[in-house]
Amino acid sequence: MHKATHRLDCLGEGARAGSETGIMGSSLSLGIALTTPAFFEPAQVALPAAFVEHFPFGFWLVDTLRPRLAVSLGGRTPNPHLCFLQIAARLDLPTRCVAVSGWDGDHEGRQPAAFGAAFNRDDVRASEAVLASAATAWREFAPGSIDLLCLDAAPLGALAGEVLDAWLERLSPGAVILVHGLDAPGDADLWRVLSARYDSFIFPHGEGLGVLAAGAQIAAPLRALFDPPGDENMRQNIQMAFARLGRDLKLARTPKALQTAHAVETAGAAQMDALRDVTRARVEVLAAEAARLRTLLREEAAQTATLELELLQSERQLLQQVQRMRSVPWLLRQMAKTLYAGQRQLLSRVAKLFGVRTATYVLAKNRRRLEQTNLFDPVYYLRRYPDVGAAGIDPLTHYLDHGAKDGRDPNPAFQTRWYVTRYPDVTTLGENPLLHYLLHGSKEGRMPSPDFDPRWYLSANPDVAALGMDPLAHFLSLGRGEGRVGAPLVDAEDLTFLKVARRHTLDVASFAPSPIRRIGLDLLPMDEVAVVLPVHSGLEETRVCIESVLASRAHNTTFGPLILIDDCGPEPALRAYLEQVAQTVPDVLLLVNAENEGFVASANRGMIAAGRRDVILLNSDTEVCGDWVDRMAAQAAGDPGIATVTPFSNNATICSYPDIGEGLGLPAGHTLAQMDQACAAANAGRCVDIPTSVGFCMFIRRACLDDVGLFDVAAFGKGYGEEADFCCRASAKAWRHVLAGDVFVYHAGCVSFGGSAPARKRDSAGLLHARHPDYETAVARWVREDPAFAMRLAIEASLIRASGVPVILHILHPWGGGTEKQVVDLMAHTAERAKSLTLIIAAPAEDKSDLGLALFIPDANGGRRVDMRVAALGDVAALLWAFGLRRIHVHHALTAMEQLAPFLALMNLPYDLSIHDYALICPRINLAQAGAYCGEPDAQGCRACLTAEPKPFSRDIVRWRELGIVLIERADRVICPSRDVADRIRRYAPAAHLLVVPHEPDLYRRPQPVRIPPLAADIPLRVAVLGILAEHKGGAFLLDCIEYSQAIKAPLDWQVIGEFPAKLDARASNLRGQLSKTGRYKLEDLPGLIAKGDPHLIFFPQHWPETYSFTLSEAFAARRAVLVPPLGAFPERVAGSAGAFEYSLSETPRQMVERLVALRLRLLDPASAAETAPPAPHLSTVAGENEDFYRSAYI
Repeated sequence: MHKATHRLDCLGEGARAGSETGIMGSSLSLGIALTTPAFFEPAQVALPAAFVEHFPFGFWLVDTLRPRLAVSLGGRTPNPHLCFLQIAARLDLPTRCVAVSGWDGDHEGRQPAAFGAAFNRDDVRASEAVLASAATAWREFAPGSIDLLCLDAAPLGALAGEVLDAWLERLSPGAVILVHGLDAPGDADLWRVLSARYDSFIFPHGEGLGVLAAGAQIAAPLRALFDPPGDENMRQNIQMAFARLGRDLKLARTPKALQTAHAVETAGAAQMDALRDVTRARVEVLAAEAARLRTLLREEAAQTATLELELLQSERQLLQQVQRMRSVPWLLRQMAKTLYAGQRQLLSRVAKLFGVRTATYVLAKNRRRLEQTNLFDPVYYLRRYPDVGAAGIDPLTHYLDHGAKDGRDPNPAFQTRWYVTRYPDVTTLGENPLLHYLLHGSKEGRMPSPDFDPRWYLSANPDVAALGMDPLAHFLSLGRGEGRVGAPLVDAEDLTFLKVARRHTLDVASFAPSPIRRIGLDLLPMDEVAVVLPVHSGLEETRVCIESVLASRAHNTTFGPLILIDDCGPEPALRAYLEQVAQTVPDVLLLVNAENEGFVASANRGMIAAGRRDVILLNSDTEVCGDWVDRMAAQAAGDPGIATVTPFSNNATICSYPDIGEGLGLPAGHTLAQMDQACAAANAGRCVDIPTSVGFCMFIRRACLDDVGLFDVAAFGKGYGEEADFCCRASAKAWRHVLAGDVFVYHAGCVSFGGSAPARKRDSAGLLHARHPDYETAVARWVREDPAFAMRLAIEASLIRASGVPVILHILHPWGGGTEKQVVDLMAHTAERAKSLTLIIAAPAEDKSDLGLALFIPDANGGRRVDMRVAALGDVAALLWAFGLRRIHVHHALTAMEQLAPFLALMNLPYDLSIHDYALICPRINLAQAGAYCGEPDAQGCRACLTAEPKPFSRDIVRWRELGIVLIERADRVICPSRDVADRIRRYAPAAHLLVVPHEPDLYRRPQPVRIPPLAADIPLRVAVLGILAEHKGGAFLLDCIEYSQAIKAPLDWQVIGEFPAKLDARASNLRGQLSKTGRYKLEDLPGLIAKGDPHLIFFPQHWPETYSFTLSEAFAARRAVLVPPLGAFPERVAGSAGAFEYSLSETPRQMVERLVALRLRLLDPASAAETAPPAPHLSTVAGENEDFYRSAYI
């Protein structure tokens, strides 16, 4: 299951639980229950890759429909049949899967052989094949037997008449028909016939897939595809969801298709230089043509004026003739008819001329409209559609005349087919889709593609809204370059947008392991790269660097020559070492400067010596490993517009890990190889744009060097700032600079420059500001937005996943207290044996249905926090899986009672459940009402309690306990901190696996004798109470006692080491004579506060069954006498303990004060008091104590 769920490419895991899924940062209605099979990864797909993008829908459909017989009829590929086979096998369905191939004229019989080859495998369940034409194969099936029928529209488009009727008679009452290839070349009659007969639904992606409700008894879960014709948003959401799933699956499963796409991309890039010349020539031709057309229009205008004059004269003559007709003979009437005929011919000529003028005018007007915007991208169009450039056709003219009709896209953010499918009125009006968007769609808030939402873009970017600029135009011209996104994208691993600390917006795909690891190295054409390494000083650092470079050579296919430049440094031993390397190692070129010229000149000399190769500039104080060159080259090969590539490093300013800035060394506990492997695993193929490369390790494309030139030696001398200046000059010519998330290079820093580094930095900063005034602003904006944050978190997830120790997720509420203390202590005690993450779930706000989450992730700097809001708890499943979780430990469920059980089922991991209070069986949490133990009445009694104020978390006790008991009984281990807790939980969940595990083995019972301070007849008894004295902690009862004590002037001195809540604090303020308060304290300060107050006794006034009581542990640690209630964990913890006293729950404040006064008299004799030891309580033996559990059995 884990492997399958890592392939989630479109929807949040919350989608499995129902029709509402966390998409685009809010709740998105699909109208269908998106079950787990929709996210399965197929074990096998076949080429050609037709239908691969519809595997997720096919898996979901078979799971929902549960067909007895599934038939794939015809087809250019066996993928539909293979889809049905695999999901039926995986779900262990009794589905009979049959492939019918061999239609009339079918490729001379080759298709059946392809089908056979695809299924002759031991790991695919046996399938059936009918090698017959569609015209005869229907006889193989009984009427009413086929529940699922898949047709390929391309070869079967003309299927009709009696043959089609015969197939339809074989369909069952609940049958569904799939028609694949609606956009593929072929006859479309089949779909028109079927869609006119049955309710239909279309997925426009993957060559198009039509779904037909052929039966009269369609299963209820499928009706959502057909029933709500008025809810267009829901239908579009379903289309978008499965389109995303399918596209990611095809990317991961059809490398040959990707290879072809890259080949086309490369071919298009290779043609660009030639096309520039062709374009220039074409512009000149178009200019001449425009001049000719203007002349023609003037001539046509003159002709039109002449014809209009002739027409006017003709009309006058006609009127004269008509007036005469009444008195002329028949011959004259015939002449009039002839004149009428001439007039019609003249009118026809005028109309034709006006039509030519109108068409020419409209074309020219549309060109001007688009040329005044950036909505048509000619470079993109020629690269995407190389046939246009090969034909020498102007791209905009081609788009206006033919491209839009063919469904071609004018820019990366406008999808023509998608636009006309989503907005069918555009087709009805016969308008060009892009022009419709420009003139109407943008104002109406229509989306140009599923990846760009104009309304969302304006709401997310108020500065753009303030400009009044068209959102798509802004995105294409500026937004992309600034790292803005066009919509809260939905992707297979993009389960939901996460609102992250420091105003980051991240998606789960940013954290999860890359599904296309090393695909760039396998498919992208990459040329040889020269590594240029200038050297000045630092023998040991240089030796380590060169040896790491040479050791990595065997792991790289693109590694060309290593070019060393000896910059005449002060160390003779270093020069000797460089000469030795050049003489003994092949493909090493050593260039020696006659005098010290500095890094800039040395780097330029090396780049010139590299010839036509791309280069990597490498500092001599770095270390590399693995296939680092190949990975950097692959990043550059991904886009011919990338000029430079910089890897992550420990010390690389904006490219640093774990945080932006200059580090000191590798993250604690990790080697360079581990860091590099973590980057490669977490971020394969991922990069983000950066305003400047960082020169310690810098890939530079040769084409950029040709376009921009070398480093500026005259301006930057010995070094510092030259790479930033180069990048700014390149950016001005539209080149990109990227940070490669999948490479890590160690950098010591400042070895060559030594003490001159600070001065050089200051000088270069001033020069850069003078040359490029916007540079500092661009860097500051990048640092503020930190687009690489997601890649760094993905690296942390990879490091944790690869740590070799179990990874545990702790789930708790946001309110701190004893629960948080126990989690912190547990994480500290297990730190050497496990990695721990913490997920805090906040309760939904009154006006919101989403959940607030905070994920704490450990790292070398002590950890980082990621805040997010999600529609469903399951939306973070893929993010959590990225860390390689082995177990979940639930410490509290109060803030997510409804969602926690489905979430745990989705995670499919063993989980522990700690009982810190009674929230799972009591919506008031503590089995108390008005500060007193409720006695745990029956359901009717609980309802009476829950109707009272204050309002509990729920007033439905039956539903609440159902949810809680499910969590308890499904837990692998239910950890109870005391035997009293185990006894109580057993009454509600008899099937639970209960363990009694004290939170603190060393302080569960008093570890040492009690110490009672000296007490004399004239000294009052000092009574201390610890913590925040809320009502359930006995705060009101305590104040009653103090007030009575004050009234009778009892010899008692009251101390509150802590505070009262606001509603009780006013009463406490009136008791200053007998009551002192310390206020809220830090836990580490508590022993000192107890010592300072030096109480004779610590009093616990609560009247509910505490599950453990950490404050009792603090009293034990301070060796103080205690007075406790005979309830909850107290009796078993103080049993047999000297200096422990119990009181009755029935005691009034007066009786309690009297007990304390009497106790004072007893404490005047410390020996007598020390001998006091309460007996052990009578508890059942449902579970034995395991005080060593966390040390011996927890992990």
